[in-house]
Amino acid sequence: MDSVVLDSGWNTALSTLAADRVPVMFAAGEQDPVPVTGRTAQLAEEYPTVTSVSHPTADHDLPLAEPAWCRLLLDIAPTQERPHRLESVRG
Repeated sequence: MDSVVLDSGWNTALSTLAADRVPVMFAAGEQDPVPVTGRTAQLAEEYPTVTSVSHPTADHDLPLAEPAWCRLLLDIAPTQERPHRLESVRG
């Protein structure tokens, strides 16, 4: 908890990746009780190379619970400076 959530050192990593135009995609299950709601969407607004997607019925077991959906994300993963928005990807 301390090193992953409370420590904001990962902001440096996202800034570095954005500066180098490396696309980052956060994928989560909408039914996951663990993440902070809206956090990855906020990061997608802050960083030009970040995309946030969510699966409507998946929970904390993603990607194990939805491997085909996760594979689809890999197939359509953004490869450009400003990734296209993936508001709803259904698998």
